[in-house]
Amino acid sequence: MDETFFGDFLILVLMDLSSGYLLLEDISDDRRFETWHAKTSPRLEALGIEVSHAISDRAKALIKLAVTGFECDSGADLFHAQQDLSHWLGSKLARHAATAENQLIVAQAAEEKTPETATTAERQELKEQSLKARKDGCRF
Repeated sequence: MDETFFGDFLILVLMDLSSGYLLLEDISDDRRFETWHAKTSPRLEALGIEVSHAISDRAKALIKLAVTGFECDSGADLFHAQQDLSHWLGSKLARHAATAENQLIVAQAAEEKTPETATTAERQELKEQSLKARKDGCRF
C-alpha cells in the first residue's frame, strides 16, 4: 500500500506483492484511513481477496488500514532503507571496482614486460602506479 503524487494528483495504490498486480490505483483527494478503507474494501471483496499481511511505508492511516480494516499484520516496506543503503554502499563499491581495474591494468602491464626488457625507469613507474592504485583503494 502506498500513495504516489503526480503533480496535483494523489493516487492510492494497492498491489499484490507476489504477482505485482495492481488491485487498486485510484485518484483521491486525501489519504486518510476512511478514504483508503472506502476504496479498497469493495475492490478486494469484488476480487474475493482477503489480505493476510499488509506492507506499507508505516503511515498511520496505512497501519490502521491493515490492523483495523483488513484485520491483519502490518509490516514495513524496505524501499527507503534499501535506497539509503545503496547510495552509501554503491559509491564505495564503485570506487573499489575502479581501483581493482587500475590494479589489473598495472599488473597486466608489468606481466608484459619481462625483467630483461624493462628499463629501470619503467620498473619504477610500474611500482609507483601500483602503490598509487593501492592508496586510492583505501580512501573512504
